[in-house]
Amino acid sequence: MANRQIGHTKTILIACADAREGYFLHKFLEKEHPAWACEKAETLAELRRKMAQMVAGLIVCDFTLPDGNMMSTIMENLEDGMNVQRFIILGPPHVKESLKWLLACSRRFTFLAQPVDLEEFTQHVESVWAVTPDAILSGITLPAFLQVLGVEQKTCLLEVATTTGDGQISLIKGRIAYAVYGGFIGEEAVFELCRSIVPQMRVFISRLPQTADIDVAVMDILLRYYQTLDESGNPL
Repeated sequence: MANRQIGHTKTILIACADAREGYFLHKFLEKEHPAWACEKAETLAELRRKMAQMVAGLIVCDFTLPDGNMMSTIMENLEDGMNVQRFIILGPPHVKESLKWLLACSRRFTFLAQPVDLEEFTQHVESVWAVTPDAILSGITLPAFLQVLGVEQKTCLLEVATTTGDGQISLIKGRIAYAVYGGFIGEEAVFELCRSIVPQMRVFISRLPQTADIDVAVMDILLRYYQTLDESGNPL
């Protein structure tokens, strides 16, 4: 995995084919949620440039922009297992059917039919924003991670290296949503340390698959985790 240790604030990025609609939605969100960082783009090239600068965040975009459609950008996003950006894709109602395969990944992609209803738009943005990680923190030791647990109350995606292996922990508003560890330190020992700092926590335990490709291993674990969530019916 890439060794990233970042703590920037997440951002909302709005990109509409109609510059007036993009401007209106941007100003509307600034008014409704002034504390949220919000930017806008008008072309696919500008959107991609700003996305590359985003640590984490929510992209609200028309599927088709003046200089191309979002498919290549979306595919790149899907292939990045550590990407913590989320999408609300805007488009005519008939487009939703052609994106059914994509929308199956509801954790990352949501569709909103145009013309945009402001009340529905606000609900979509608020719900997706709430489960969008704020940042990626990685390349930290277990003791350093425990220090983060003590002070971090926002949503984080954390890659954690244990004594002899790699693991990953996701915090949602101060709660652990899933944890994966390898190495002789033992999962329960780690969880007991975490529980001493965050008493209320939900844990999913899974050992890393036997593969040299750590990105594949983590994706396999995440797929199993979200499948477990789907079967249990428990929301994030």
